[in-house]
Amino acid sequence: MMFWKKNVVREALEAFGFGFNRKKTDREQAVGNPTIEWFDNGGAGVFVPDFQKTKGNPTYTGVLEAIDKPVYDTTLITSASTTSADFFQTPQGQSSKTPMETSMRQAGQLPVPEKFTIKRIGLFIMTAVLADFYKLSNQLLWTFSVNSKVYTQGPLFYYPCGFGPFGQTTANDTSIVTNGFPGDLGVRSLVYDIPLNPQDPFIGNITVYGTGTVGSRSIGSLTLVANTGLLAFMQGPYERAI
Repeated sequence: MMFWKKNVVREALEAFGFGFNRKKTDREQAVGNPTIEWFDNGGAGVFVPDFQKTKGNPTYTGVLEAIDKPVYDTTLITSASTTSADFFQTPQGQSSKTPMETSMRQAGQLPVPEKFTIKRIGLFIMTAVLADFYKLSNQLLWTFSVNSKVYTQGPLFYYPCGFGPFGQTTANDTSIVTNGFPGDLGVRSLVYDIPLNPQDPFIGNITVYGTGTVGSRSIGSLTLVANTGLLAFMQGPYERAI
């Protein structure tokens, strides 16, 4: 008798949408989730399909996806003026920067919950003037820091970009032009990855050693044929909210 009563109660509740972990029918699968979410003032059951439950929140808390998205920024080296310049500190919309000049949306940090693992760093000299190209390659020092700690530092030529000037030229007194070989393998791979967590402060910097000669250089501006853009970019998996 007790078993019969339980089945009657179960069937009655199932008629109102309570599933008891049973397999859904084809109609229920098509609707999404037909179980009763609450009862209105008149006692009628209210059904909410699955697709409507997440309409107000397009992300899943705590879940990230990795995409191919470099972090990059551009600065201008002004002839006879620039002795130092910072990267990643001016986001899009400030100082006329667009997505062509920078990927940054916040100054010096990634927004929550985004993360980035730096595996490669490259510096691209945006000039067609070979004399300027050689000066900038040989007389700029690159420094990259996270949380005020230096993680990599070296002359600009240590960080080839995998694109840009390459090959032979007919320019006077110049036979070979190079900024590393083109392609992925031409970009400087770091010995150890550099993790960037949400809101970790990070900064890139170039210092110009434009005064003196090899062995006795000091910080000073360079005299260039034309003001030249310098693009710093970092490659690795970029994680964002789903």
